[in-house]
Amino acid sequence: MKLIDSYILTSETLFMIPEIDSNENVCTLIQEGKKSFFVSKSPKRILEETMKYYGFTLEGAINGAKAVLGNYHMVPIVISAPLNMYWFPTQSPSSDHCIWISLVHIEDIVQYSYLQSLVSFKTGMSIIINKKAARLINKQQQTAILKVRTEQRLVKKDSYFILHNKYSGVQREENPLVE
Repeated sequence: MKLIDSYILTSETLFMIPEIDSNENVCTLIQEGKKSFFVSKSPKRILEETMKYYGFTLEGAINGAKAVLGNYHMVPIVISAPLNMYWFPTQSPSSDHCIWISLVHIEDIVQYSYLQSLVSFKTGMSIIINKKAARLINKQQQTAILKVRTEQRLVKKDSYFILHNKYSGVQREENPLVE
């Protein structure tokens, strides 16, 4: 399989799975659409470079998600709301075993065995993850909540506007554009 040095996540990327290479370095299996390849960087490093590319930081995305969802462990992140890029980790992002999954490409998550889940994607691809389905479904739901709340905030308009009237000065009026 092809190995590349650097990669920026796109709206077509389905997931990132860390792998340990023959030199015991962490690299990443990327699934983009129906293409698979390796990147010679960890998933966390790819996320950091992707966030920087889009003008943000991974730390900022994590803090933003905590502000929206509450302060809990392993929050999902918004990489780019306009590009519909909402991702969640399967365990601590600092772990070399953390898999990252794109919300919008998931078709289904089902229990595969006692401690394994089968995650199916809209492309027809599936992966097995060493987590119970209930935990992954919970992560998927948290990510969906983050997506909905982020999108609501992006379209919310100010309910007031400032009206300057030369006879009566400045007045604050309800914005007729907001329902």
